[in-house]
Amino acid sequence: MAAAPSEKTRVLLVGTFAHQRTLEQSLARRGYEVVSAGDAAAALPSAATEQFDAIAVALGPETSSIPALPAGLMGMLSEAELVLVTEGTPHASLDRAAFLSVDHLASLAIITGAVARAAESARRKREVASLRDLLAAPEQPLLVGTSAAMKETAALVERFAAQDGPVLILGERGTEKETVARAIHARSARSKAPFVVFRAAALTPESQAIALFGQEKGSARGAARERRGRMELAEGGTVLVDEIASLGPEPQAALVAFLKHGMIRRVGSTRSRVADVRIMAGASMPLAQSPLDRAIVDGLGPMTLSLAPLRERKPDIEALAKGVLKRLAPANGATRTLSPGALATLEAYNWPGNVRELEIVLERALMAARGPEIGDDDLGLIGRQDLALAAAQERHVRQVLEAAGGNKSRAAEMLGITRRQLYHLLGRSEAKA
Repeated sequence: MAAAPSEKTRVLLVGTFAHQRTLEQSLARRGYEVVSAGDAAAALPSAATEQFDAIAVALGPETSSIPALPAGLMGMLSEAELVLVTEGTPHASLDRAAFLSVDHLASLAIITGAVARAAESARRKREVASLRDLLAAPEQPLLVGTSAAMKETAALVERFAAQDGPVLILGERGTEKETVARAIHARSARSKAPFVVFRAAALTPESQAIALFGQEKGSARGAARERRGRMELAEGGTVLVDEIASLGPEPQAALVAFLKHGMIRRVGSTRSRVADVRIMAGASMPLAQSPLDRAIVDGLGPMTLSLAPLRERKPDIEALAKGVLKRLAPANGATRTLSPGALATLEAYNWPGNVRELEIVLERALMAARGPEIGDDDLGLIGRQDLALAAAQERHVRQVLEAAGGNKSRAAEMLGITRRQLYHLLGRSEAKA
């Protein structure tokens, strides 16, 4: 089933598929935007900054037999459904209950259909989440953690809550930008009014302006009734524009008018009106690197909050994990705890998908655990490597070795490691090659 015209349904293809070009064209004809990457490492930059509804991964026979997914892939699965296209029988630890698996010899129609169903499932979940955002009762979101980064975040939340200007929240995907925005709103003078989320990356540029600012009846073909935008629905409260860098030219121009004059206008209308709304924005990159209008970048600049990735908040992992397990316990019928080994594994992992990935891992662990305690094996993290980190580490070692003129003893000294550790790092990369 093709996506509705107003929706931008995006699919990421990772690896080499049989009839690759035909598969891409088949998905494009269904109305999907398709991005292809040669392997998991090449896919990480796109997955870190863009939203996908479905991620299809082509696994070769050697990958299908290892006890974990390709490194870094779990970090992509914040909001996407995963389809594995396997050559051979997937290892049992790939947890086939959690992913849709299709044999690579299946017909193109079957593979295309599996990816399309996964994308539609993710889109429906996003629509439900959007409705939940609109209907959610006021709450006091908890800022979990005692790390230095979290203490700094909590202090800024209190400071920004006492003011009423625009707020920009920067952070990698999965770093709880929405939770922080809700915390600022809940502690502000606007706490009794609505908090509305506008997910810019989920819509095409053509439909963003309508969803955010509304549309007049009869202003375009199919506009049989007036539509109130998020800005009107949040009157007196707060609008969070998530992934603001995804805004198209038309909604950007309308947002500039609001930031300058406090006025909004529905699409197709000739009348502007004052809107009593506080704007917050979430972004996964510094806005100076984005195509946003300079007036928006400057308007959001004075109150900026940068969230640390979870790999820099290791002291918070135990409290975050306990909070997730407590929240999920009623749905799973039992309250489980983490074994010391499982906690150590969580704290040692690099978390490319941040807090959202931690939630996914623990949700799957609850389904896998058989006793009252979650063990290492239930997490599915043992043996998984973060390809992005490994690649960066390898590049750094090579650069230092080159700066040392090829002298391994000097390079090891410059890196602060032993010669044996240096040989291990070089040997690992040479073995890969």
